[in-house]
Amino acid sequence: MSTKSTSGSFVFSLFILIIIVQLTSCDPGVSYAKIIQNDSDYDISIIVHGGEPYYYSTDSFYIEKHSEQTIMTHSGLGQTLEFEDCSIYADSITSEVMNSDSLKLTYDLNNLSLWNFSALNKTYGSGGTCECRIILRNEQIE
Repeated sequence: MSTKSTSGSFVFSLFILIIIVQLTSCDPGVSYAKIIQNDSDYDISIIVHGGEPYYYSTDSFYIEKHSEQTIMTHSGLGQTLEFEDCSIYADSITSEVMNSDSLKLTYDLNNLSLWNFSALNKTYGSGGTCECRIILRNEQIE
């Protein structure tokens, strides 16, 4: 066996080892969305108070009846489990039923237990795509 062949195998093996270490040491990517699904017969206005600009691109949202609106997104390094608690990343979120002075949404959008977490697509290292969603129906408007 020649020295040239042995050193070539060693370099190739070292190259493969470096690639494997690089791939296993990378943090996974995560994409997260917070969605309000309005299945009610009413248009609803959502106001975010003290929201982090990093998460919220605007402080108010208009959600037409029978539609949905993504109110917050985040993409970066991390794991889907970081978002399982469905935190609002703001001081508070309030709502208003449009074109009505007497109707109110009975759901407290700040109550994290009302939001449903779903991992839509898991990737290597517990990364992937996930969302927290709340569904508004006529029963929650009085």
